[in-house]
Amino acid sequence: MKKSIKINGICCSGCTSKIENALKGLTETEKVEINPAEGIVSLELSRDVDNELIENIITSSGHYTVAEII
Repeated sequence: MKKSIKINGICCSGCTSKIENALKGLTETEKVEINPAEGIVSLELSRDVDNELIENIITSSGHYTVAEII
């Protein structure tokens, strides 16, 4: 299962590390790739995870807002 997430508020490598570590806390996470210039996270999961849970994980890791999850 792959998801693409548009995130507002990513401004540095510290931001990418916080988001990456937060998403890796999900047992279903297999791979996380972040493009900070575009604010896009590519997430590969072993099974589907509720988008609301993913959004809550991201927003609680810093001053980020989720614009869209595809």
